[in-house]
Amino acid sequence: MSKIALTPNASGSGTFTIAAPNSDNNNTLTLPDEAGTVLTSASDLTGLTGVPTTGDVAFYARLTSAQSIPATTRTVIEFNTTLINTGSGYSTSTDDFTVPSGQGGLYLFGAQARLETSDSLTAVYLTLVINSTAVSSDWHSNTYYESGNLTYLANLSAGDVVEVDFYHNASGTKQLGTNDPGYLTYFWGVKLA
Repeated sequence: MSKIALTPNASGSGTFTIAAPNSDNNNTLTLPDEAGTVLTSASDLTGLTGVPTTGDVAFYARLTSAQSIPATTRTVIEFNTTLINTGSGYSTSTDDFTVPSGQGGLYLFGAQARLETSDSLTAVYLTLVINSTAVSSDWHSNTYYESGNLTYLANLSAGDVVEVDFYHNASGTKQLGTNDPGYLTYFWGVKLA
């Protein structure tokens, strides 16, 4: 039989009271089978690991200069400017988002890209890639202005890497970001839970 022990502190002078609420229900408080500290609504969670926090990770990055995209080659878009980078998960040097330590959970991502070309029958693919695996793609075929956009919901772990790739089958190398005022090609993400 397990036992419950209450251990007073000889140095303290306060009295701790265990009080039952005014209730007609029978309730049981089950202690976990592990050592630790009970957290309350007044507890300071700073420095604790494994405690989920919401709203601590969000980013919005955009392409603000032209990027060359070779034909028929899936190429990572170089979103080179961040307007929001809460949690510092997006890197403009690697052009991807990495889930920060302790921030695994449910994420929502969105992206858009715009390519200008006078070629007809151009196929444009905008693809969201997680850990080198394509998970969502948007395809368009048009003339002159080609764009793609997508959104994706993912349950991620710390260290998972998310990027956006672009593909086209127009003849020769084309430019993303040409005549783009800075808001037509972007990538964003936010931790929901």
